[in-house]
Amino acid sequence: MKATTLVFSACFMLLSTIVMAQFNAPESVEYDPVNNRYFVANSGNGEILSLVPGNAPTSFVTGVGSGPHGLEVVGNTLYVCSGGSLKGYDVTSAAQVVNANLNATFLNGITSDGSSNLYITDFSAQSIIRYDVTNDVFNTFVASTGSTPNGIIYDGPNNRLVFVSWGNNAPIKAVSLADSSVTTLTTTTLDNIDGIAMNNQGQFYVSSWGQQDINRFENDFVAAPVPLNVAGLTDPADLYYNLTTDTLAIPSSGSAYDVTFIGFNTGVNIEKETGINFHIEVAPNPADEYTYINYELPHNSSVLLKVFDANGRLVRILANESQSKGQQRVHFDTSELTGGIYYYTLQTDYGENTGPIAVTK
Repeated sequence: MKATTLVFSACFMLLSTIVMAQFNAPESVEYDPVNNRYFVANSGNGEILSLVPGNAPTSFVTGVGSGPHGLEVVGNTLYVCSGGSLKGYDVTSAAQVVNANLNATFLNGITSDGSSNLYITDFSAQSIIRYDVTNDVFNTFVASTGSTPNGIIYDGPNNRLVFVSWGNNAPIKAVSLADSSVTTLTTTTLDNIDGIAMNNQGQFYVSSWGQQDINRFENDFVAAPVPLNVAGLTDPADLYYNLTTDTLAIPSSGSAYDVTFIGFNTGVNIEKETGINFHIEVAPNPADEYTYINYELPHNSSVLLKVFDANGRLVRILANESQSKGQQRVHFDTSELTGGIYYYTLQTDYGENTGPIAVTK
């Protein structure tokens, strides 16, 4: 993947008549698709900022408490790691709607499985907690990670979580969602890895304080990582990859106190409509337990059919193969998904198309 030039660096500005909020040890970045903006966790002053790239940040919530650290948007709620507690705020009104004591020591990284579960690393206890957002219950999903866990990401196509670790030659590890077993994917030469994010191609980006840079790994973690050589980073922290715009957001929690955005010139934009007619029909739509994606190929073609949630996160790869000319019918099991709007993206040798799938519960 080739990166474009640096798109922009969002720095605070002081206007003559309006005093805008400032970055203060920004630790985590998360996209808010409801209001088309980013949230930034200011770990230096217990504040969460609202940021439209290219503009000065403004205050969203103050007085969060410890941290805040990891952020994750699920539906209309922004979930926030704050010490040993998980807090939640309505993304539009900023009203606090969740305050759950998870009996943790230092909640750090957080990710969603695209359904009802959040997975949160406890940095100090070296464990991973699972929190059910629907029923407001939690349990220890991994009692011992065997290293100090930091950032974490859900990898749906491989039914696993991938998390990075703190320390020298920091390992990157996977957790099987089937049985919660932990395996080491690679022992890196990087020191103090903080954040991890995944792009549309299933590649992983990780941030390291030791190298003050971002490195990209392939999905199997076999090849050596590729450094991005991003200038000006200081203690790059919890990354976010916006799948809908192919943009990587990097908070610098050190002296730079900044958020850097890098745009990439490949990938899937689920908001893009190409105008190519594949005669696609999704039925039933809305779906409850399942639906079918039916389409007609005018020629033999390679086919990549993916489903994303409303936040642009990859939920499922339904097809990745060569298919013959003619009618195709792909089953999509929606039984474990939460209600809401999802998007399919069909890529072929001669174009792509995107459409919505409503899931009701």
